[in-house]
Amino acid sequence: MRGGVDLTRIMMVDDDYAAHIFHKIMMEEAGLLDKNIFIDECYSVEEALMKLSKNPIQKNELPEVILIDLNMPRKNGWDFLEAFKQIEFNEFKPYIYMVTNSENPFDMRKVAKYKDVVAFKTKFLDQDFFRKLLDGSLPN
Repeated sequence: MRGGVDLTRIMMVDDDYAAHIFHKIMMEEAGLLDKNIFIDECYSVEEALMKLSKNPIQKNELPEVILIDLNMPRKNGWDFLEAFKQIEFNEFKPYIYMVTNSENPFDMRKVAKYKDVVAFKTKFLDQDFFRKLLDGSLPN
């Protein structure tokens, strides 16, 4: 993984159960599950923020990568990004990929303003994405 960080944990934040299933299948086909990478499934922004905001955050509980949907009920991906800025991380901050159905140019421009977001990706992620994530060849 980038910067010598081993990929051990991925957090998926999406209210769509089918998206979780599809992405886990792609992860399995890309070989991530063979590497004993823990997949933390969150179905709301609130759930993800609660897990990330534990005091103190245990290193082994912190994901290296967060895949977050933009459009969710109650709180959305933008709410997550605003709250994420307030979380204090000790050594390492997770990489965030915005994964969404939105192809709205406004959303694409807006996400560029968030330094914590590595990339804006269109749903659904394929096994090539996860292979590159595993070998560290995706941008950070």
